Amino acid sequence: MKVLVLGGCADMAVPLLSLLAEDSAVQEVVLADINETKVRQLAADHGPKFRGAVCDASDSEAVIRLMRGQDVSLSYIGPFYVFESRMACCA
Repeated sequence: MKVLVLGGCADMAVPLLSLLAEDSAVQEVVLADINETKVRQLAADHGPKFRGAVCDASDSEAVIRLMRGQDVSLSYIGPFYVFESRMACCA
């Protein structure tokens, strides 16, 4: 399974990453965040099935490109009241 974690550097997302790392059903995890340095370091810290991708959540087309080919997309992008409907419309 391929998993995309939008807002992958968010405090709420980070506890999930170790679970994804340990799950044998998960082959690849793409962490997407606007903070390039942090997302690349976080991906490197969690192992070879993780990769970091820079993404501005206000760029709907960039989000859609990242979602293509993924089995699951999780969103931790905030503030939620701003991005909730945008993320639902991307799907």
